[in-house]
Amino acid sequence: MTCKFYKQNDPDFPYYHFTAAGFSCKIVPAFGGSIQELVVNNKTIIEGVSTNREGLKKYRQMCNSAILFPFPNRIKHGTYSFEDKTHSLPVNEPSHNNAIHGIVYTKSFDLISFTENSIGLNYTHHGSTGFPFPFSIELHYSFSLQKIELEVLVRNTGDSSFPFGLGWHPYFSTEDQIETKINFSSDTMYEVDEQMIPFRSKLEEFNEIKLEKAEIDNAFQLKKPVVRLLGSEYNLKLQIPEASYLQLFTPDHRRSVAIEPISCIADAFNNRIGLKVLHPGKKFSWPLTLQVENPHDL
Repeated sequence: MTCKFYKQNDPDFPYYHFTAAGFSCKIVPAFGGSIQELVVNNKTIIEGVSTNREGLKKYRQMCNSAILFPFPNRIKHGTYSFEDKTHSLPVNEPSHNNAIHGIVYTKSFDLISFTENSIGLNYTHHGSTGFPFPFSIELHYSFSLQKIELEVLVRNTGDSSFPFGLGWHPYFSTEDQIETKINFSSDTMYEVDEQMIPFRSKLEEFNEIKLEKAEIDNAFQLKKPVVRLLGSEYNLKLQIPEASYLQLFTPDHRRSVAIEPISCIADAFNNRIGLKVLHPGKKFSWPLTLQVENPHDL
């Protein structure tokens, strides 16, 4: 495997391109350090966007493969209270009057280092409107021909604790949704209101969802830290931390599905479901492993 840095001129954005036989992966620091192309065995696995201003516009709308921190999904009205103080985040989803997907997905990350099959990126936050808490966040990717490992490492660099959650927002290519299904183990789905905020938990056993007719944008509490996507072109295994949640989203175009590992559900700053707190000087590691398999492997 090799890695090449493409230092492009405006209006295009620089990116790191990892390639090998049948493999291609682009990491774009300016797009929140996200993956904007993943091809394995010559098959498109993760949908991305172009590395220009039109691609940036689409990325900020759809959050393709975005790292979501300090919260995934939505905060109702952008308002929450923590340690007896009320904070108001910018409402960046005006259609539902919510704050959505955190802070770092729109930030440009700095390079820590890279090799022929790995890269580390960093962003430092000094406090902002609605989240006045300093932190640093590192993304560490490593690649092999059929596997990606990602570690998200967060440090509290301030002198007070803060609430947080994490998420990853990839869209997996599913052109043939008739033959595609998602396997996971859950006994709780969170129903949402018209504002897309969870208002009720539904106790029901979920082991499989077929995409053919599914229309979904809900979170599930996972019983096991493994999610599989099974299709006619490829199979995928996503290994995530224990005590995690899963957000599933089917876009209207029906060419892909968002399978999002999350550490908490939507509006966790208010409902506290899955919410974590990071104390001054402490760090938190969130590891993910994505394994791509041939359909006959399972």
